[in-house]
Amino acid sequence: MVNHYARIIPQAATLFHPLNYLLRQGVSWIWNHEQEKAFQQAKRALTNPPMLTHFDSTQPIALACDASPYGVGAVLSQKDKSGILKPVAYTSRSLSPSERNYAQIDKETLAILFGVTLDALSRLPLRDVPLHTPKPAELVNLMSWVDDLPITATEIRVETRKDPELSRVLRFTSCGWPENVGSALSGFYERSSELSVEDGCLLWGAR
Repeated sequence: MVNHYARIIPQAATLFHPLNYLLRQGVSWIWNHEQEKAFQQAKRALTNPPMLTHFDSTQPIALACDASPYGVGAVLSQKDKSGILKPVAYTSRSLSPSERNYAQIDKETLAILFGVTLDALSRLPLRDVPLHTPKPAELVNLMSWVDDLPITATEIRVETRKDPELSRVLRFTSCGWPENVGSALSGFYERSSELSVEDGCLLWGAR
């Protein structure tokens, strides 16, 4: 996985050199502080911005699945503006003792099923749960309220991109925050974990 995404990880060759060195022919396998440090850096590089990108509901997705003798995993990816696939989310699990006895082709199939169904099943509604159906009057009031909103999502998106500070916050939220953002954006940085981007609009929590 690291090798697959190495082209979009900054200084990947230097970062992973201690690990790649162990793969050379004739080299004794000795795992020391250097290798452990490189391993932890590799995990951080794969799971943090700008490597890990936000999901964009308007773009197609790609799902890559794989299986080892001991586990299965999957990566959900989307292409960025330059056409490069970047991971949105990772998932994996260990194989049970009986699953470890599967043929490799069956393990690969299991990995695909795991990647395709895991997230969907966690969000499927329970059966026979009564759903609240709004009364006609509620629907009328809701539609009237929606029509009277003072601003649209399109207007918010356009004006956000025009604003020098909010446009930077939008970019940092999508691509990753630098260590130093300056005093003007310090308030946004403190709440960066609560910010998200949906259809080009900057959201704070559910707002």
